[in-house]
Amino acid sequence: MEAKPGIALYGMVCGPFTLASHLRGTNIFMDMYDQPEKVKEPINYCEEVVSEYDGFLVEAGCDVIGAVDPLVSQISPVSFEQFLTAPFSALFDKVREKNVPSTLFVCGDATKNIPAMCLTRPDGVAIDENVDIVAAKKITDEHGNMQQDNQKAAIELMAALGNKDFILMGKGDQGQNRTDPGPLHKLQLFEVGDGNFDDGRVRPDEFLHICTCLLGIHIQQ
Repeated sequence: MEAKPGIALYGMVCGPFTLASHLRGTNIFMDMYDQPEKVKEPINYCEEVVSEYDGFLVEAGCDVIGAVDPLVSQISPVSFEQFLTAPFSALFDKVREKNVPSTLFVCGDATKNIPAMCLTRPDGVAIDENVDIVAAKKITDEHGNMQQDNQKAAIELMAALGNKDFILMGKGDQGQNRTDPGPLHKLQLFEVGDGNFDDGRVRPDEFLHICTCLLGIHIQQ
């Protein structure tokens, strides 16, 4: 795999809770009440599988490991602490031992679980468009999990330019850690066309999701 300085290659893995739900099905939610100790077994097993898999991604050249666990938005902070704090902490500790940054992304409205997510010690927390980014930033500021200056710069640019027909992405300096968005002046505006994309401009659907993950901002098409 060819390295490209200034571009971080994300290796995405399914989080242990969502992966366990694929094995158990929707009954996993009832199991959390009826037989909680039994639920922990598949979740912990899935953490071990995911940790082994992310090792392969690192060996293949991934710069960042992103754990994506959509079902986290469907449970309470109490359930998160009971079932997920330990396996997620173990997952991110193992990634850190590989000298690779990690992120935790939860689809949907994960607002109530953001404090618990931060406590599992990923290097970054990514949020979906249904989370109030201002409120989320107040929480993550307490844990140091967001690029605060770049968040501020991104929001200021959006306020100045509106929210139609562009995508904001962070770009680091050559030679920097590729996960570092770099100084504020390095934030770039990528033009998004509407219609003919043969001129090399970025398609709206190509960067929308990754932009949401990296900046915590949903940009309307």
